[in-house]
Amino acid sequence: MTAPAAPVTRTFVPATLDTSAFAAIEPLFVALEERPIRSAAELERWLLEASELAAVLSEVGAKEAGILIAPARWIEMMETELAAGAIKVIAEARESGTVGIYRPSGKAHTVLINMILSKINIDQILWEAPLKSQQAWFINHFGANVNLGNIAPNDIIPLETLRLGLRGDTFFRFLPDEYKKYKLE
Repeated sequence: MTAPAAPVTRTFVPATLDTSAFAAIEPLFVALEERPIRSAAELERWLLEASELAAVLSEVGAKEAGILIAPARWIEMMETELAAGAIKVIAEARESGTVGIYRPSGKAHTVLINMILSKINIDQILWEAPLKSQQAWFINHFGANVNLGNIAPNDIIPLETLRLGLRGDTFFRFLPDEYKKYKLE
């Protein structure tokens, strides 16, 4: 077993930088673009700082049915990838949604997911959720902004309607409590 990599220390990109808006990131690209490079040491520094602007996603889990990974191993793999500099780890499920974080039936492997979340921040995980029922499960359990991936292009708009509570699977999640009493069980 390999020891986890030491956490990456950023020196150029502030840890608190809001990367959701290009206006916040653009000055860093401009600074790199305009910086003169006159030596090998300056080139090495430029490359290291430019690499801080590159986002890395890493995937953990198994793509084949029948391969079971213990929850502690999932956590260890995720911690290793995050320590090596990944901004998010992808929890494997394949396009079938029947491996990795899901049971062969397609239902969420809740014990595994809860054990992962006991050690890894949910904002650092992108959950593969190719099926509508899986997308609804994650939204209902972790909120509309949960990181979901492995979404087919023709499922993007239906996923957004789930996130907005405009479909039956998530409709009552977004209503004020006084209206939830009208939900039919």
